[in-house]
Amino acid sequence: MTSPSTPNSFPDTVIGEAASTAVITLVPLSTGRRLLEISRRNELRREAKLPLLPIAKKLRRMKEQEELEAFSRFEAANGRAVWDQVLKERRGSGG
Repeated sequence: MTSPSTPNSFPDTVIGEAASTAVITLVPLSTGRRLLEISRRNELRREAKLPLLPIAKKLRRMKEQEELEAFSRFEAANGRAVWDQVLKERRGSGG
């Protein structure tokens, strides 16, 4: 059985159970969301008789994309202030 989330002492985790074993794995919520998305996509691909997505490779790509988007948002909001601070420090050091 797979549960998308659990109301226990680990609010940022997802509990998953391997299909043929009784092993329970705790993963961070963000990873759980990515795994569910990959699973959903693979089910559609299976129905369309397309090759399945490699889970580890797709997880890595999704994480990299989310980090890039987060940095882009940070840069858009704070880039000028950070750049001004760097220049101020450079100018103040006798450069």
